[in-house]
Amino acid sequence: ANRTGLAPGKTPLEVEQKLLRLVPKAFLQDAHHWLILHGRYVCLARKPRCWECPIQDLCDYGEKSPPPKALPNSTPAWPGGEV
Repeated sequence: ANRTGLAPGKTPLEVEQKLLRLVPKAFLQDAHHWLILHGRYVCLARKPRCWECPIQDLCDYGEKSPPPKALPNSTPAWPGGEV
C-alpha cells in the first residue's frame, strides 16, 4: 500500500491507520488478504512485476520494473503454450 501510493507512510503503523480509514468496514478482512496476495505474487519487494499488475494505472510506482525480455527460440513451459 505504501509503494502504490494507496496509503503512503513512514512506518507500518502509519500505513495501517491510513488503510483503516480508506477501506470500507465491509471489505476490511478481504482487503487484508488481497493486499498480502498482491504483494506476494505481483508487487514483490525486490522486483515488482509491474507489467502484470491489475492496478498499474492507479500506482505511483509506475513502470519502474519493465517486463523481462523474451529469449530467442524459447519454448513454452507448458505443452500448448501459456497457462
